[in-house]
Amino acid sequence: MQFQSLWVAWRSLLACCLLLISLVACPTPLPDYKLVSLQPATVTPGLEVVAFGIFPDQPRLTLAGLVVPVLPVANGLRFTVPDSVVAGEQPLRLEGSGTVLLGVLSVNPRVDAVLAEQGQIRVTGAGWDQSSLVALNLDGRRLTTTVQADSSLLGLIPNGLSYGAFTVLVSANDRLAEAFTWNRQAGTVTGRVVLPASGQAQVANLDVPNRLKRLGASQGSTLLVQHQGILVMATLQGLVSVTAMPELNVSRLVFKTEPAAMTARGQLESRTGVARVWFETQVAATDGLNRLQPQSVPNSGAGQWHLPLLGLDANWTGSRGEGVVLAVIDSGVELGHPDLIPNLLPGYDFVDNDAIPQDIYGHGTHVAGLMAATGLVEGVASRAKLLPVRVLAERTGFESNVAKGILWAAGILASPSNPHPAQVINLSLGGPDYPPLIDAAIKSALERGVIVVAAAGNDGGQSITQPLFLG
Repeated sequence: MQFQSLWVAWRSLLACCLLLISLVACPTPLPDYKLVSLQPATVTPGLEVVAFGIFPDQPRLTLAGLVVPVLPVANGLRFTVPDSVVAGEQPLRLEGSGTVLLGVLSVNPRVDAVLAEQGQIRVTGAGWDQSSLVALNLDGRRLTTTVQADSSLLGLIPNGLSYGAFTVLVSANDRLAEAFTWNRQAGTVTGRVVLPASGQAQVANLDVPNRLKRLGASQGSTLLVQHQGILVMATLQGLVSVTAMPELNVSRLVFKTEPAAMTARGQLESRTGVARVWFETQVAATDGLNRLQPQSVPNSGAGQWHLPLLGLDANWTGSRGEGVVLAVIDSGVELGHPDLIPNLLPGYDFVDNDAIPQDIYGHGTHVAGLMAATGLVEGVASRAKLLPVRVLAERTGFESNVAKGILWAAGILASPSNPHPAQVINLSLGGPDYPPLIDAAIKSALERGVIVVAAAGNDGGQSITQPLFLG
């Protein structure tokens, strides 16, 4: 009996030892950590990247030897490429919980600004340092270039270079930055056109500076490209300038000739990441008003026959627009008009890219008066504030400027900033087609809760002008 008890005890001890050995020999398997992809795979310094995959908790990420902070997101990690990372195929390393994951991120250089300095141009940006192989190209001519201590590039301007728009291309470590347009000017004049103190200016006869009449490239030589990621344009012949609209994933490409634009369109349509390529549309004011017409006799408002027809006597007992910002996206506003001054907010001019949306045509002033004049003439919302946005050089303007005006008025455009976003946007504009870029801008404004009102045309024909807002 004693022997049997000892045998049972020995057998139990043996079973426990075998169980312990099995637990030590077969530890709990680690999760299947993996790096699936980097989106986008090609970037410039300063851009955000998402690494998709399965990662350990609190992983450590290094890019080109630099430790980079990460933020967990759905199915991945988000991080920003530091400005100090140079162009090229840069190694990425993720490690944690005893696991190391490796990847490669393709980095292109980025150009931020080009400035003229005593026979040289200075290029600032990111994606290179003093050890990088850098080349600077100005309209097809390679410049003698040096990398400065602050990482800016200095290039010698060729003798006899004329004035105008030039395409600047920078490559670093055999990687090409997106084309940058440099406008070389002999001199600039800024200011605004105002009425003389007498108030009797013949605005139609003013010698308006050319900068207020500039329309830009012709419609047939301008392409709009909707794309994801970086748009490589080094192979496009005849390219004059590039303007990015990142809020809508669109770039505006101006070419020297229409045939060059046609050729480029065919090349771009076949590229990966390009969703759509189309020729830019022009839009126009939707009535026959030709010029600002100054009045020699003050109007008491007796001729405003439309006000009682709208039933405004009853509506005005509730509100006259207090606390509302109305954006007038048009040909600008006469900034010195006495009936508009009390309600005017600082606006913007997307034709000349400055903060002086002066109307030299008249249509925008007319529309602004109908909306919120307060004086001898009264608008339907005479206590609302007016946000003037100039997108028409005179009667016509470009699709891209209208889109930027909508985004700016709604407070969506990153630069320039708009401290007074509108609650209501008015577009007394139209054209033969419904421009895709304006459609996208309107949808973005609507998503922000902005009311968008647009004209349906009043030319008096059997068919109306295509309205800009169809929703």
